[in-house]
Amino acid sequence: MYSFEQKLEFGVALHLRLFSNVKNTRELRSGVMSGQLLCALIKPKLLVDPFQLVIAANKAVVRQNVSSLVTKSIYTEILFNLSPSKNITQGLTKFGVGDDDTDIFVLVIPNSDEELQEVLRQVDGDMRPIEDAKEMLSINEVIKTYSIHNDELAISNLLDSVVTRIAAKDCL
Repeated sequence: MYSFEQKLEFGVALHLRLFSNVKNTRELRSGVMSGQLLCALIKPKLLVDPFQLVIAANKAVVRQNVSSLVTKSIYTEILFNLSPSKNITQGLTKFGVGDDDTDIFVLVIPNSDEELQEVLRQVDGDMRPIEDAKEMLSINEVIKTYSIHNDELAISNLLDSVVTRIAAKDCL
């Protein structure tokens, strides 16, 4: 399956694609930062499962609809929500792609199919099945990023531990 799509609150749809061998990450980042490319570019090595993105994106959609975004856009809000830190810059840096990254998730919450296709056309890389993200995952980095201890993993799985932190971040 080359695409992952999920309905969020307020009827909003999240679209996710995985790319490898991306040759124009620097240009994509520049487009995102300037607001000309409406998407989030995310490092796959920190994503245990697309469900993490569903939780982070749903929180962002709800905040946007009640005019309480912590960051400047829904896409930076998603990256911020993925982070266990309340430091915006740290979240964007940790989960957003760098100029030299070649494996990226492209997350789009489009207003139309044309908007989605326009974003995807910009990516100069190989679209891969979403399941291939498991090959890019760094479990040790996920455990370190979210401060997950072995005793927690003895009674819970990694995805549940990560999603709990994302969902409860505002309460801590």
